[in-house]
Amino acid sequence: KRTMSSPAKLAAAKEKDAKLNPKPKAAAGGAKSAPAGKSALNKSKLVKGAKKIGNAVAGKKKKKATSPKAKKDKDKAGGETTPTTTTSTPTTETPAPTPTPAPEPEPEPAKKVEGKVKIRYNHYCEEVTITTTEGKADGSIPASEIVDLLALDFAFPGNFVTHLNTTAATERRDRLWYHPETGNISGLMIGKEYFCDIDEDEVAEAAVVRTAYKGAESSEPSMIGGKREEGCSCLFGNPCMEAYTCKNWAKREEIARANGWKG
Repeated sequence: KRTMSSPAKLAAAKEKDAKLNPKPKAAAGGAKSAPAGKSALNKSKLVKGAKKIGNAVAGKKKKKATSPKAKKDKDKAGGETTPTTTTSTPTTETPAPTPTPAPEPEPEPAKKVEGKVKIRYNHYCEEVTITTTEGKADGSIPASEIVDLLALDFAFPGNFVTHLNTTAATERRDRLWYHPETGNISGLMIGKEYFCDIDEDEVAEAAVVRTAYKGAESSEPSMIGGKREEGCSCLFGNPCMEAYTCKNWAKREEIARANGWKG
C-alpha cells in the first residue's frame, strides 16, 4: 500500500471538514462573517426572544379572553362562563319601625234618663221627676220645689232650710248634699225614697204667737176621762193634722212620740 505523507493527510482532512461544515458566505460589502461559536449563541438568543414574545402575546390573548367584556360577549354567544367567586360584605340590618297603635275610640257620652223619686214629709208623700245619668245617683232638685210641693212655708216661718234624708230618722249624717249657693239638693237616684228634713229659723219660730182654740163642750166622754175638747192632738199621742190647732207644729212628732205615738 501507498501511504500518504503527513502534510497530505492534513490537507485531506481539512478538505473533508470543509465539505461537512461549509463556511458561510461573506456578507456583501466585504463584511466578515461571525465566528461559528458566536453565531450559535446569537441563534439561541433569538430563539429565547421569540419564545418570550410568543408567551407575551399568548398572555395578552388569555387576559383579553378573561376580561368582563369578553365574558359578557361569551355569555351572549351562549358559551360557558368561568365561575367567579364573590365576597359578600356583611350588612347591618335596620330594625323595622314599631307600628304606631291605633287611637282608642272616644267613649260614648253618658246616657241621661228621666225617672221619679218619692219625697215624704210626715204622712205626706209626693213623687217628683228628676233627670240623672243612667244607673248613677247624680240627680238634683231645687229645695224651693219641695217647699211648694208640700206647702212647707205654711208650717215653717222665716228662712228655714229644706233638706232631703235617706232615712226616716232624719239624721244629719244621712242628708243629701245641699248647695247653699244654688239652693239645689243633689245626689238623688231614680226609684229611691227620700225624707224631708227641716232646719228651722229659730228666731222666726220664737216670734210666732200661737193661739189655741177651745171647742164647744160635749157630753161625750173625753179620751182621758174629761170632756173632749178641740185642740192639740200631739198631747194624746197623735200628731196634729192642722197647724192652727197644734201647740207646737214644728215639734209635733216629738211630742206625739213622747205621748205614745209609734210612727
